[in-house]
Amino acid sequence: MKKTLLMIGIVFGCCCMAALPPLFENHASSWKIIVSEKATVPEKYAAEELQTYLKKISETELPIESAVTENEAAIIIGTQETVPELASFGIKQDVKEQMLIRLDGNRLYLGGNMPRAVLYAVYAFLRDELGCRWFWPGDDGEFIVKRDSFSIPPLNKTIVPPFQYREMTPCGMHYHVPTEMWFARNLLNRGSRTVAIRDKQGLVRAGGGHRVSISKKEFEAHPDYFSLLSGKRDPSGNAGCWSNPGFTDYVVKNIVKYARDNQLEHLNVFPADITQRCECAECRANPDASSRWYNYYSHLIDKIREELPDMTFGGIAYQEYRAVPKGNVEKLQYVQHCQYSRCYVHKFGDPSCSLNAKTLAEFNAWFEKVPMGIYGYEFDAFSPCMYQPCWNMLQDEIKVFRDKGVVYVKTELSVRYPKNAARSDINQLRHRLPNYIYAQLLMNPDVDMDVLIDDWCSYVYGAAAKPMGEYHRKMAAAWDNMKICLTYFGAKPDGTSRFLLNDKLIAEAKKLFDTARDMVKDDKRALDEVELETELFKLWENYYRIANSDAIVVTLPKLDGDNRFDELSPFKLKDKERTTTDNLARLYWNDDALHIRVDMPTPEMTAIPEDKAIRDVSPWGKRSVELFLTDGQVSPYWQLAANPMGVIYDAQGNDKNWNPDWIASSVLQDGIWKLTMKIPFASLNKPPKAQDCWMLVIDANSPNGAAGLPYPVYHDMPSGVQLYFSANSNPDKTLAWISRPRKEGSWFNTHKSILFSRGWQCRHADGADEAMTLDLDGCKLIVIENYQNRFSQEFFDNKLVPAVKNGAVVMFLCYFWVEKLHEQFRDELFRMKFVEKAHPTRRNVGIYGNSFGTTPNKLKGTLHTTPSGYFSPAHPEAWERLLTQYDPDSKEQPYMLARPLGKGMVVLMGSIYQDLHLLDNVLEYNKAITR
Repeated sequence: MKKTLLMIGIVFGCCCMAALPPLFENHASSWKIIVSEKATVPEKYAAEELQTYLKKISETELPIESAVTENEAAIIIGTQETVPELASFGIKQDVKEQMLIRLDGNRLYLGGNMPRAVLYAVYAFLRDELGCRWFWPGDDGEFIVKRDSFSIPPLNKTIVPPFQYREMTPCGMHYHVPTEMWFARNLLNRGSRTVAIRDKQGLVRAGGGHRVSISKKEFEAHPDYFSLLSGKRDPSGNAGCWSNPGFTDYVVKNIVKYARDNQLEHLNVFPADITQRCECAECRANPDASSRWYNYYSHLIDKIREELPDMTFGGIAYQEYRAVPKGNVEKLQYVQHCQYSRCYVHKFGDPSCSLNAKTLAEFNAWFEKVPMGIYGYEFDAFSPCMYQPCWNMLQDEIKVFRDKGVVYVKTELSVRYPKNAARSDINQLRHRLPNYIYAQLLMNPDVDMDVLIDDWCSYVYGAAAKPMGEYHRKMAAAWDNMKICLTYFGAKPDGTSRFLLNDKLIAEAKKLFDTARDMVKDDKRALDEVELETELFKLWENYYRIANSDAIVVTLPKLDGDNRFDELSPFKLKDKERTTTDNLARLYWNDDALHIRVDMPTPEMTAIPEDKAIRDVSPWGKRSVELFLTDGQVSPYWQLAANPMGVIYDAQGNDKNWNPDWIASSVLQDGIWKLTMKIPFASLNKPPKAQDCWMLVIDANSPNGAAGLPYPVYHDMPSGVQLYFSANSNPDKTLAWISRPRKEGSWFNTHKSILFSRGWQCRHADGADEAMTLDLDGCKLIVIENYQNRFSQEFFDNKLVPAVKNGAVVMFLCYFWVEKLHEQFRDELFRMKFVEKAHPTRRNVGIYGNSFGTTPNKLKGTLHTTPSGYFSPAHPEAWERLLTQYDPDSKEQPYMLARPLGKGMVVLMGSIYQDLHLLDNVLEYNKAITR
């Protein structure tokens, strides 16, 4: 029979046709996929994707052809331009994608009003009718339902998204093909930066960024292009002089080249990030900073369109131009309102949240000027990334955006795949459920969240769907009920963990995980996903345990071998009254075992008894050491004990049938009983990973009474120390941190989890009074962040100065009380002033001190904003400059100084913000400073 070309567009009758055959049955099909020879690349790609997934589902490959006979069953793919009959089905031209899924006789139409809408129609058909899911990027996030047969039901769907632009912007790895494939499969239309992928899918060809700026390399040739700062053209003024025609020409030339190189149809460009704007009279003529930018942007658009007349533009409300401008906003399709001041816990209508009320008021005021878009930071809330069960807040905000007629909704998406990383360390897997929910909400803000969660759980966890669904719902409820506001981005999870979790929720979650594991023990894929959720929850639990205000954390260095104890600084055990004793404990770990040695002074003991009693007969007598240990997963704990005669006791809770393979050996040396314990992880539940947090109690019993770490407690794990497994193998990283008084807040408590992850073994005191009781023995680094110098001379004379002279480094994170240092150190060379008069750019310009800037961390390019001033020593020759910045006259001035004292070193600085790698360099530099 003669074939009919698709381009002719004949509408076939169906009154005489036989019953519609199944799409596939028993690995066979009579259907064809039809796409015009004149179809666009995305339409052809849509046909290929349909063919690929039908084969995955049915093991049947449907042919792709360009023509079909009247009686053949066919899936017709295309737009009105390639399938003219679509016009009779109600497909209309519009700025939004319109998707059509329609069965008409023996024709299934998967079409759209633009090429990418055709691709989306294919994905919607595969998702809704055949059960395909793409929950997260990569093969492991793809879930396909295998079928022996499938018959197409009556279908007549038209799908129109609520937002013209829908995006999750990759940050970190800007080019990651699996993520870009995931975008299109979840019907997002922006965010792909790999040009070949973007164009194959037909996604929006958009780009932009902080491109209204100039490279410092241009300063010598064109200093007048740079911002005027403090009366001078400055190379750090890379935001440029907007009133200088040369700067404008430079910017336009670069933007046009960028647009052409990337074949863009839409631009959203804006000024250099986090830097001062030009202070010249022409640039400052308009007192409204926001209007200044949008007026200049309008001028740039005119200049760019001289080269690219069809280019369209968007804008962004950010930094000083986030405020609603007093003037008009012209030539823009939309302005994205940056949401970095909104609360990620509360819904927009919550009357208790003033943050969201303010954000919404700003947004509404903007809407009176121009169509609006959204730039979100929901998944940037924490550093590091954490599992965020915040989807009820997400649904609320996206409904609000839909109801207000927002043009464009986007959020940032952290994309990082470290080499050899565990799945639990991959940001997109930590965010996988809320990321997926966010993408679904951009297509349907009214989706039933319970249905969506149940659907996810049934695919991902299989038979364990019910307990895992209950877990996610409990976490979402806990998130919604937090009594805090969470805003901006890059917050530490420590503080939030105390409001998100509690001991009851932790116990409930672990019970649900145990139930889920048992239900899928024979389903490896589902079991792996349950284990991943367990690991992500443990991250929150670790922070919760560490963040409790009374938590004591012991950071374990990782060292090879069985006898590295003499390299370690000891922990002094305390008695029942919390008084420090002479009993000492040293601890470390390696891949094989946990190693502990306890030293107990015993002047009356002259020899180690050699006779041994039966195992598990209680060894407690006048002298013994007892451990209680848990990884948080074993209930209730492991108990191990030994005495000098070699009697050992071990039990799991009260179960003495647990007899692990561990070693306890005794030595008597110079009147000290030293008990060494090696506890192989193979004998326990499973080996820990770096950054795991277990709990430990050590009890040392003697004729003089008991001492312990943290103090003598028995069978009481919540009172134990947090045992943090560090991957850092440097036992010298012992740190004593003296914070401001507790009522003033503590930088240490906010950031201590970072210190532990970097391997620091920490001791902590709040305020000058607690500092007097802080044990500085063996500490290699002492940090003082006490902003009011209330330390007594006794503290300096009897504790601090002796510790420094004996080899410690003391680092003062303060500026405003340095005037007393020459008195407290009893040395005129310490006479110092702080001059609060920094250059407005506040950027580091010099790193000195030989190896300071490179050992062990390379500091160049990693330092954050500098302080508001600099040090002015009375004896500059007595100090080494380590870091400098410009003063208002562009002269280098030190904001970090160091000088040796005995075997140690004194360092002056201000807040180190989050530049914690400085601590490692400071400690190492004590070996290199000129003495």
